[in-house]
Amino acid sequence: MLTHKNQFSASSHLFERVFRECNLREYEKLTPLMRAVPHIRIRDGFELDGYDVGSRSNAEMRLYARAIGSKDRYEPVLTLRGNMMPFKEGQYIQDVIWTGASVPPILDYLEFPFTPLAIWEAVLLAEASKLYLRHTWHGCYCNGMLVVDTVSLHMACDPYGIDCAAYVDDDRIPPSVEMISDDEAVVRYCYWNEWKGLTRVSLKIVRKGDGCVKEDLGTETIFEYHSGKRY
Repeated sequence: MLTHKNQFSASSHLFERVFRECNLREYEKLTPLMRAVPHIRIRDGFELDGYDVGSRSNAEMRLYARAIGSKDRYEPVLTLRGNMMPFKEGQYIQDVIWTGASVPPILDYLEFPFTPLAIWEAVLLAEASKLYLRHTWHGCYCNGMLVVDTVSLHMACDPYGIDCAAYVDDDRIPPSVEMISDDEAVVRYCYWNEWKGLTRVSLKIVRKGDGCVKEDLGTETIFEYHSGKRY
């Protein structure tokens, strides 16, 4: 029988493999992703969809639940920031960022038993923007890679010539789900980002009514790294 640690790892690798085959711009092709999280179902009347703003700079991308039959898909919200950036000689435009602020959290629409593996599968869906979706231009600073075991640790570090041998047996690397009560759990996982290094994230997942809410509990830097790239 797989331990929770190995189950989390196997579940994560399956989710990533299926995710790479999906197309966020065609919601019908996101259906296979739900087979990678077998303990999760979308609330009746909704289906999985992807919020994809294509090549827009500073783009935030995420998964969400869309009402079945609805022809409307969420569109980006334009936020104007205070600083100005050069546009061409003699003219300036305001720096802008496209965000998914109006997209309801997918955790509100997921139904699953409140068990460690099911909670972990729900977190994979909720954190997909950080861990799996490839952002563009300045948004590349948000690109991350989930690290769940020795294999993924080497996949993250080896391309940058980083010797990660000291962290192979680090107990902080594998994901964990700590059950606080029948309705609360703390989830911890690591991800790689080439401007931050290896970071451990802590989240509290709380079951409320028909859905769940996610609370950020902070991060821990396991080791720092900066690739030196600029966008």
